[in-house]
Amino acid sequence: MFNEDKSYSFEARIRYSESDENNKLTIQGLMDYFQDCSIFHAEDAGYGVNFTREHHLVWMVNFWQILIHDMPEGGDVVTVGTIAHSIKGFWGHRNFYLDDANGNRLAYGNSVWSHINTNSMTPVRASEEMKDAYGIGEKLEMDYAPRKIKIPTDLTGEKLKPITVTSDMLDTNHHVNNGQYIKIAFSYLPSNLKLRELRVEYKKQAMLDDLICPVRYNLDDGAIMIALNSADGDCYCAVVIMPKQMN
Repeated sequence: MFNEDKSYSFEARIRYSESDENNKLTIQGLMDYFQDCSIFHAEDAGYGVNFTREHHLVWMVNFWQILIHDMPEGGDVVTVGTIAHSIKGFWGHRNFYLDDANGNRLAYGNSVWSHINTNSMTPVRASEEMKDAYGIGEKLEMDYAPRKIKIPTDLTGEKLKPITVTSDMLDTNHHVNNGQYIKIAFSYLPSNLKLRELRVEYKKQAMLDDLICPVRYNLDDGAIMIALNSADGDCYCAVVIMPKQMN
């Protein structure tokens, strides 16, 4: 629903199928909630999936920065929200948040999107009508990270087992869904890893039958980077994981 502060939110209950072995919401589940919230916002603003198909226009996410205090447990009631805090030219910036039933903030973050013509795959300015329909709210207070993630050139990465893109990884744009990259990256990490912050940059689209070749880097600050590369070495997506034990 649209809120007076120009945010958009919906209430949900954490499902068993979204929970990990400790009965906590998975990172994939969290990202799915945030992505769904942006889709619901677009649908209710009049710019949903059918509109994008008819007009060959779509918002594509370029970058995520998510900070996590805690994850809800299975059965918990939560509020998932988003704030479109800037739409300028073909760039869009969205905050997201996850609150518990008492209003405590469990997770929040920022994202950067580009408005794309799907026929020409070129950026298109968002209309004033679209801006008005979404509503522009106040951005959340947080330390905003730059949207570009640099792949290390001074570190030797560990090559991990490649994976082939299958049809169940695709979304309505016929390329690998944003959340799938994160799911793939986390499949190479310990299941008990506790996450403090996640950053993701999407650099190139992976399609059906493409080979994704992950490379792991242990960064100097204690963070872990998983670069999801093509068979030619170009990076599809860079995922930076900052565990909770980091200072």
